[in-house]
Amino acid sequence: MKKPALFFGCLLLSTVSAWASPGAVDRYGCHRDPSTGDRHCHGSPEEAKRTHVLMGVISTTDAWFYDDGPANVFSGIGAQLEVGREHIAGYGAYHYEWHLTGSSDFSVRGWDIGLKAGPDIAKLGLHPFVLAGYYNFTFEVPGQLLPYSGLQYGAGLIWNHPSSAMELKLVYRDPADVEANWQLLGYSGVTATLNAQVGYHFRF
Repeated sequence: MKKPALFFGCLLLSTVSAWASPGAVDRYGCHRDPSTGDRHCHGSPEEAKRTHVLMGVISTTDAWFYDDGPANVFSGIGAQLEVGREHIAGYGAYHYEWHLTGSSDFSVRGWDIGLKAGPDIAKLGLHPFVLAGYYNFTFEVPGQLLPYSGLQYGAGLIWNHPSSAMELKLVYRDPADVEANWQLLGYSGVTATLNAQVGYHFRF
């Protein structure tokens, strides 16, 4: 009598457990309950978290390349805000950069916005992503403010920790306006404009 009772007791317990936690879990210890469609997690709240807000500083460098001469390089600092959910994030940043390879009277400043997409980029861990966006800058020379803007594309890596994040971005920027400004000053045309960023952010 005891054996059947023990058998049915174990069967009932396993059924209740399966009902409470149906389906295979992902690497964050989460899955969807098929009866409700709700996401259910067994791990820590930080591992289960699917959204983030990042606020931080960036080290930013721009290089303008030419047909017949060395590149012009600008480098400086900026501030960035990002809001992300699972595989997509939107960001905006402001930059100020000084001229490193020529006149110290030259500088660039401005903002850029964009969207990033990649697997689990708003979750903990190291994740690759691609990005696309728009930039709007001003090239400052003595006595002149020369605006330039355009589309930008790139890729990067983000390493999310529970309360912080580190990020590397490499970006190609449409050089059309930069080339027009540079020719206006009497110099050769620009063939490419590249940007590299390293960021450190507080993560919420």
